[in-house]
Amino acid sequence: MSPAGSLAEGEAIVADSDLKRLAGNYAAPRVPPVLPAWPGLGGLDRTRLAAVAAPRDFLMIDNVAGLLQERYAGVAWIRLGPADGDPGALLLTLLAALAWQAPDISAGIGEAVRRWSRQGDRAPAYGLTGQALAAAVGRPAVMVLEGAEHLIRESPAQPDPVVPGLLPGPGEDLDVVLIAFAAWDPGRLGRRGQVLGPGQLRLDARGAALMAETIGVNLPDAAIRGGLSSTGGAAGALRAAFSASTVVGRAAFGAALAGAAGPGDLLTRLARGMLARAREETRAALAGALRLGVWHRDLGAVLGHGPAGRDEPWWLELADGWRQLIPAWRAPLRSLEIAAALDPASLTVLADHLARRGAADIALDLYLEAGQTRRALDAAATLAGDLARGGCWSAITQLAQDMTAGHHPGRPRGQDAQPEATSMRFSSLA
Repeated sequence: MSPAGSLAEGEAIVADSDLKRLAGNYAAPRVPPVLPAWPGLGGLDRTRLAAVAAPRDFLMIDNVAGLLQERYAGVAWIRLGPADGDPGALLLTLLAALAWQAPDISAGIGEAVRRWSRQGDRAPAYGLTGQALAAAVGRPAVMVLEGAEHLIRESPAQPDPVVPGLLPGPGEDLDVVLIAFAAWDPGRLGRRGQVLGPGQLRLDARGAALMAETIGVNLPDAAIRGGLSSTGGAAGALRAAFSASTVVGRAAFGAALAGAAGPGDLLTRLARGMLARAREETRAALAGALRLGVWHRDLGAVLGHGPAGRDEPWWLELADGWRQLIPAWRAPLRSLEIAAALDPASLTVLADHLARRGAADIALDLYLEAGQTRRALDAAATLAGDLARGGCWSAITQLAQDMTAGHHPGRPRGQDAQPEATSMRFSSLA
């Protein structure tokens, strides 16, 4: 890293990998000195395979990070996207995580892992990559897969074959924790896994009061009870609402609470009030993070913007100056069309910057949204070669179908687009 959180040339991209990812997709959350109370998370056992699976409003990612940092010597954090439902693409994502943690180890096993993948023999490839990750971060280790809902490829009531395949043998000091932004049937992980869902994670009145006290918000008891009722005890939404009250003020918070029809409406009202105060660079950063999953001030600099403000309640701070949106704010920001803060010309500038660094997977989506068909086809050709080296045959087929059919210019293919527009996406999640 360069001083003061700036990225040196090329550091934004994990270069020693087949799919060139943003390094922020592997940056662990920074855990603040004091975390809001969340009693339900304490029910997460230290087991070989576990999932925290609930809608975005329920989850507080830095709390999960804090718990795991207390329990493990090493944490490998990986943010998944829709394309990672393909077993070959998932394997390339894991290899990129290893390349970010330990390029020498990745170079030593990379060709063997890719060969197994090309031949369809992915079980040893997953196992070897998991062992290498554990060695890279320090044992006992945990691998966190955030956005694990993208691994679901079958009926939600049936265990998914990909997930147990990620678990190394009993002799390895590597556990796997999945963070899924959707409720899961406990049977999905089979007998070896534990799933914490909305029922276990929901806050009660005492938990809401403790959260308000921990955050340090100055709200009357009636407002705290109203926030709990409006959010249905969803910890992430309640924390976001309480944090927003420090920006918009008690009166505006009370007005939003009185008019809100539910947790989504409450956060949308509060987000509208905060955006009215936001600077242009903050709006651009929010629009970029919605698309890419993570953001860094140096990406804003590519677009001619200064850094977004610190201590804004939108953000979860990550290692090395990276940030991601707090999950509860994603839907309100989409509904307020903050994505329009980056116009097609800005998207093209950002895509060109990433494409020059080999990140064809990320650039492709931006080019398509900007209506830059010729550039998108060039990025797709580069991406197809990257996928072929990892044996992602079904992904290549889907990519060909997408590019042949053509995506409507300007329609996002990213994480928050409609399902029919996201059959192929190789950028990462937040």
